[in-house]
Amino acid sequence: MNLVAHDPKQPIDICGYSIPAPSCVIHFYYSAEERRRFAGFLAEGISGGDAVVLACTRDGHGALADALQSHRIARNDRRLPRVDVLPDIAATAASIAQSVRAACRARKLRTRLLADFGQTAGPETIFEIEGLLSSALRGLNVVSITQYHGRTFAASATLEQFHTHALAIVGNAICKENRNYIPPEHYLRKFAAKA
Repeated sequence: MNLVAHDPKQPIDICGYSIPAPSCVIHFYYSAEERRRFAGFLAEGISGGDAVVLACTRDGHGALADALQSHRIARNDRRLPRVDVLPDIAATAASIAQSVRAACRARKLRTRLLADFGQTAGPETIFEIEGLLSSALRGLNVVSITQYHGRTFAASATLEQFHTHALAIVGNAICKENRNYIPPEHYLRKFAAKA
């Protein structure tokens, strides 16, 4: 995940793929190590001058804070605002968007968001979460990574996310780039129409 320092127009390297801002990435993890995979994404953002936001559950915060400490980012670092992921999906998406907007205004640069929903989301809510978050972040210069515990989802729900993200990462096995992805909020409307 190398970045040309202080240039918000340069893409961010994620798992060997150049991801421009704005873009959304989705990650399904299956181990504690995979869950911490993107701590470096936030740490590089801080050191490179990007604004960063971490949204996660309480247990996710502990795991990710430990991983960030290995990158010399303290748990209470003021450069890393934290948003709590709550059972109310709409309120969580609104809180995340508010924090990202504030970070964008404060730094006037690109923002990096890591949103870890852990096992709080399931197959019945992932489309809603992704749609609400994508809609809330529309127009902002942000590269967002949303991540979920992969064991919560059937393979079909996981694969369907490939259509709606610039990059989809499933454990250590699948990494799929999609430069022509459909924004999640558009896919959500299509998904709802099928139901």
